[in-house]
Amino acid sequence: LAAVGGICAALVARERSGKGRVLTTSLLRAGVHCNAWAMSSYFAFGRVVKWGERDHTGNPLATVYKAKDDKAFWIIGFESARHWPTTVHVVGQPSWLEDPRYKTPRERRKNEKLLKELD
Repeated sequence: LAAVGGICAALVARERSGKGRVLTTSLLRAGVHCNAWAMSSYFAFGRVVKWGERDHTGNPLATVYKAKDDKAFWIIGFESARHWPTTVHVVGQPSWLEDPRYKTPRERRKNEKLLKELD
């Protein structure tokens, strides 16, 4: 994913400047980025994130779900407040915007088990 972002940025730069770019990526940096939330929770609050507990992530927009064809997919919306309106429209649940259980990121976190309705 890091490489894709770099390639896209390099293509835009080439289009604008006419010059190519050299692209490098780091698996270590990508791994740290992917685990930053868990590491921040641990180092800031001493809270150990338990992987595999899909309904205890703290953010229902940053977890895995199952599609109708039984294939798993990730939603990576770490900015819950910003991504929530678009997500509820995409999954066909615009009423969740006004539902008090999901009104704020804090309420969504408290009620994230209920959001298994997305499956």
